[in-house]
Amino acid sequence: MNNCETDNTAGLEPKKENKTCPKCGKAFYCSHSARCWCVEYSLNNEARELLESTYSDCLCEDCLKGYAS
Repeated sequence: MNNCETDNTAGLEPKKENKTCPKCGKAFYCSHSARCWCVEYSLNNEARELLESTYSDCLCEDCLKGYAS
């Protein structure tokens, strides 16, 4: 699973991508940067490890909210 806070390397323009949530199938937008909506949610280490081991890509906002601390 991508970590948008650190995914934008060398100051490059962030890639913008439409994705499908691997948990619920909902379509959502990801900017892969520190400006992505997902950086507003705080995850504890246990939740982060669970998500990284369960899903290969980002979750939509509704699903991510359920793991936020």
